[in-house]
Amino acid sequence: MSRRWLTGTLVLLALVGLAMAALLVLARRPALAIAPQQGPAVHSAGIGGWSLIAFTRAMRDGVSRDGHHLYPAFPYDHMTRMNAAVRVQWTHLQEHQWEPYGSAMAMSVGAGLDASGRIVTWDDAVWFDTHPTRPGGAGATLAGQHVEGTMTPPAPQAGPQPAGFGDRNIVLLYDIGHQRLLYHFVPHQALRVSALRGLGAYANVFAIESFMDELALAAGEDPVEFRLRHRSDARAMDAVRLAASRFRRQPDRVKAAIGA
Repeated sequence: MSRRWLTGTLVLLALVGLAMAALLVLARRPALAIAPQQGPAVHSAGIGGWSLIAFTRAMRDGVSRDGHHLYPAFPYDHMTRMNAAVRVQWTHLQEHQWEPYGSAMAMSVGAGLDASGRIVTWDDAVWFDTHPTRPGGAGATLAGQHVEGTMTPPAPQAGPQPAGFGDRNIVLLYDIGHQRLLYHFVPHQALRVSALRGLGAYANVFAIESFMDELALAAGEDPVEFRLRHRSDARAMDAVRLAASRFRRQPDRVKAAIGA
């Protein structure tokens, strides 16, 4: 949310879809005391040559209660307040002190191999806090949260399967008969968090595939062949082969590593 005064008129520039929420923030700030029904004209559009997407990203990290925008790249030089240009420039450190962080996750993976080196059991446990906290309403933004006693941040959510939040992509696509998957939701986080693209998928897939490399080493087998031995879907197997051919793998070094 941003605002500017032109010829005595307050013009509100709001995130698309959040115009009424922005008006509500203004209405509940003692310094402005503007009733929503008497609110200014609302323009849901980009400003200062910014695209609508860029403007949305600049908006969503909120405004502090004293009116200072907490997003360092916000184009104050394109805005006017009382007919005077204002520019606020933050250091890289200051930016990271205000931005939300990715939700914390911890994974613990174990497995059992039979005499032939095939995986027969898989045990995966994940601990995670809330993920779906993208600023999408007044309570999810710093602007709303700084208005004391009026707007409540969204409650932490576990997001169980099949959609999955912190446990997204924890279900294996490998052909392993016995799988035990445990989800531990930690609702209270120490830091302000938001959602990274893919939610918990990036961490879970990294843990799974890293452990597959360790299991291949324990079985004395090429990591690619080890993966193919645990897949039956032809399309998935082709994807593994294509990926192996693209990342310049060196079979001789792999054989030396596993003692083949």
